Amino acid sequence: MNETDNLQDELKGLEIRKSLYAADAGNKGRQEAVANSYRTLGDTEVILASRPREPAGKQAVHWREARSWYRQALQIYLSLRGDGALRGENAGEPERISREIARCDDALEKLTGSP
Repeated sequence: MNETDNLQDELKGLEIRKSLYAADAGNKGRQEAVANSYRTLGDTEVILASRPREPAGKQAVHWREARSWYRQALQIYLSLRGDGALRGENAGEPERISREIARCDDALEKLTGSP
């Protein structure tokens, strides 16, 4: 399975997680699962953007997609942190995701001249 297949599988998983969360919006675990999916989608887009033979235009698309997924993850992680519900292995995710967003901005600046 390649990264494009992984991306498609994760998108399907995200839709399921979003549906489960919508059915029980107070469930912080389900909310965190949605954030984790957004993070994974961002990570996968970074892998796709970083492929050496990828044309610059496609790289830029992947970097923008990664940044978009990361922003959605960050919003949820910060909300969970504010509610005191972000613990364990995800406790440091807001900082990691912020660094990844900056990485996306830097890559886009190099590729296109603007973030």
